[in-house]
Amino acid sequence: MSIEVKSLNGQWVGVYTFDNGNGATNGESEFFLSFDSDPNDRTLARINGQGFDDAGSFTIVGTLDSKNLINLRKNYSSHGWTYSGKLDRALSVLHGSWGDIRNGPMGFFAFQQVGDEDVVSAGERTWRINGRWKGTYSAAREDTRWPCEFELTASPGKKEEQMAIVGKGVDNAGAYWIKGMVLSAHQVIFVKQYAGHSWIYRGELDEDGSVMEGDWEGKGDQGTFTFTH
Repeated sequence: MSIEVKSLNGQWVGVYTFDNGNGATNGESEFFLSFDSDPNDRTLARINGQGFDDAGSFTIVGTLDSKNLINLRKNYSSHGWTYSGKLDRALSVLHGSWGDIRNGPMGFFAFQQVGDEDVVSAGERTWRINGRWKGTYSAAREDTRWPCEFELTASPGKKEEQMAIVGKGVDNAGAYWIKGMVLSAHQVIFVKQYAGHSWIYRGELDEDGSVMEGDWEGKGDQGTFTFTH
């Protein structure tokens, strides 16, 4: 039996980090993906797509297997990158690391599928995001939960149903800033950027927009978070 892929076709948006020698930077990507079952291997689906980000237009080719592992090649006109990670079907999120054979992993990514359901314009939701958030986050390999507090400012994004978010705060690891997006069905994806490293956060807002919870990962570590507004 072929793996289910029809529901994955469509638009995807998200963020990626670039861990250069002077501290990590980040960008946003937007693209369309098409998934087709491999006629010669029922455990694989073939992926094709195209989109754009801060580096320009690109095409995507790759595979998804029965364990929800993905391998993608993101090709620009003059160069390309390899994206490897997992599909979280519950959240409709692709996440993992990207890089090349020569340099190895160079950053991390989280891309969310954009649905047409429950679309509410960003302008109607910004007031729910703006202001101070606080809560805790933890690492999978430790039992400790660390406090975290930050300010967020929201504004309409590139599309009516998307909302851009920026912010800053300080926690036990130091000062950081936040850049990301909130999508139509309450999903949230952002980069938490310190002076020399960064993490990808991905999760969901509750119906009132007052609770944000999900997972984070980067540099071989991962954990969970819960923030309230």
